Amino acid sequence: PWNEVWRLGANMATVLRTDRDLVIGGAHVPPGSYSLWLIPREGDALLVVNRQSGQFGTQYDQRQDLVRIPMRRRTEAMSVETLTIDLAASLLRVVWDRTAFEVSVRGSR
Repeated sequence: PWNEVWRLGANMATVLRTDRDLVIGGAHVPPGSYSLWLIPREGDALLVVNRQSGQFGTQYDQRQDLVRIPMRRRTEAMSVETLTIDLAASLLRVVWDRTAFEVSVRGSR
């Protein structure tokens, strides 16, 4: 459903670990471990970077959100059966079926 928090994967919450400052879609993410969540909307999505990590994938606590970052929506030419999270060429992509959500990622100085 639109406008509801989705976990990115099965079982344990998906974790982003970084040992350096990141800028994700213009938002500052300091070094640390975070869980990642997605709020799909009709035209785009929000990537949720949450301060909690290590929890089961259904244990989302909005009070722990560090930031919610808008992601662009793209339509893929080919269908992707398995939810895929890809970080390459300064772009974080979440792809499933024929829908991809994208946001820029870079190291901060």
